[in-house]
Amino acid sequence: MFLAASLAAGALTMPLMTEVAPVDAAAQECVYVIPPNTGEIALKKATGLSAAQEAKYSGIPVDNLFKQASLPYPCKPGETPAGTTSTTTPSTVPPTSASKPGSYSTIQIQSKTNDLLVNYGMPALPLDGSYGEMTKRAVCTAEWLLNYAQVSRAVIKPNSEAANLIMNATSITVPPKSIGKSGKWADVNKICQTAVFGTNSNVEMIFPVSTGKLPELDTPVGNFKTVKYDPALLTQAELKDKNNKRRSGWHDSIDSPSPSKRGNMYRPYYLNASNGGVAFHGADQVPTFPASHRCIRTRPMDQDKLIQWAGLGNQITMTNKVLALSVVIEGSYEANL
Repeated sequence: MFLAASLAAGALTMPLMTEVAPVDAAAQECVYVIPPNTGEIALKKATGLSAAQEAKYSGIPVDNLFKQASLPYPCKPGETPAGTTSTTTPSTVPPTSASKPGSYSTIQIQSKTNDLLVNYGMPALPLDGSYGEMTKRAVCTAEWLLNYAQVSRAVIKPNSEAANLIMNATSITVPPKSIGKSGKWADVNKICQTAVFGTNSNVEMIFPVSTGKLPELDTPVGNFKTVKYDPALLTQAELKDKNNKRRSGWHDSIDSPSPSKRGNMYRPYYLNASNGGVAFHGADQVPTFPASHRCIRTRPMDQDKLIQWAGLGNQITMTNKVLALSVVIEGSYEANL
C-alpha cells in the first residue's frame, strides 16, 4: 500500500510510515535451537517462518540454515526475547563444574556478550555453549569495542585475556579509530563483520553486516563520507506496470542486477569511495561472512534505523543533500577461523 506523492507524471510515491519506521529488533528477537536432523516443517512449527522467510530475517542463506546450531526469529506473542537483559544488570548464568575464577564457559561468554551488545541492536546469541559463526562475530565485536589488542574471530580460550576482558567489562567504548570524532560517525569492522554508529563519544547502534566478497569485490578500507541517499521508491509508471517486479525501496544494482528484477539494494546510502558503487544498503541475505559486491549489507530493519538516525526518513527522492557521515572502514576478514 502506498501514499501517493504524485507531483507530476513519473513522480515517486512515498510508502506509509509503517514501511520505513525503525524496528526494535533486539526487544523482539527469540532464538530457535535446532534439533538434530530437523527440517523446514519443524522450523515452521517452532518459529512460524518458512525457510525462505528465516533466510531473509537472519541473513543466512537457505542452504546453510540447518547447518547452524541455532537461528534467530521474531518472537511470537507470549515468548520471552533472548538475551535482552540490561547492560547495567548482567544476566546470571550458573557456573559449570569446570568454571573457576578467571576461567569461563562458552555459555557465560555468550551471556555476557549479549549484555554488552544486544541493547544496541546486535542479534541475541542463544545460550547454547556452541561457538558458531554468530558467537564468533559477537565476541569479535566485543573485543573490538573493549579495545582488545588482537581482535579476531578465532575461538577464545576459557582463561584467556580476551575472555577475562569481556567477562569483567561493564560497558563498551567507542571504536579506537573513531575516538575524538564530533557529530555522527560510523565504523565498519571487516574482521568482525559488524558496524557501529554513534554521535560524538557515544555508541548508539551496532549492526551485523556483510562486506564485499574476497578478494575481487572486497570493500575498500579507509576514511569516507556519505554523499548520496536513494529511497528507491516506485515511480508512477512502475506502479501502473503490471509486469514490474521491483519492490518499493529496493534499488537494482547496475553492476550486479538481481536475476529476479525485484531489487537487491534496500534504501542505499552511498559513500565517496574512489571507484564508486559502495553503499550501506539493506539486503535479503546478510550472512556472517563477506558476500556483498563491495558494499556493506545490512538487514533491512537495520537499514531503516540507519536512515532514520541520519535524518533521511522522510526523504522521497534521491538526494545528494545528506548528512556527511564520517565513516571508517577497517580490518581484513580472515576465513577459516
